[in-house]
Amino acid sequence: MKKMTYSSTKLDLLELAGTASLLTRDQGKSIREKVEMLISDYEIVVLDLTNIEALSPSFTDELFAILRGNLGDSFSIKIKIVCPKVTWRRLIHSVMAHRKSI
Repeated sequence: MKKMTYSSTKLDLLELAGTASLLTRDQGKSIREKVEMLISDYEIVVLDLTNIEALSPSFTDELFAILRGNLGDSFSIKIKIVCPKVTWRRLIHSVMAHRKSI
């Protein structure tokens, strides 16, 4: 039986954004565009919010919710989110659910 291997990359959002405050739609769009380019090269893209200090609903919508809309069902397979803050995980899920219902 052949063992399956998955290629993945981990993106530190602090490094990508150049700041620990992810607040604007422009920041979210910029990072989303980078993620969308990487998706074709990797089976899994890990988005790491570990070093982030501030997260807004606008940024969350522009990055996570629009990315989920663009990827559809493959979002949960291709995108993994590392987010140590429970309140931010709730925000991400809430914003994605809201956009999905629109």
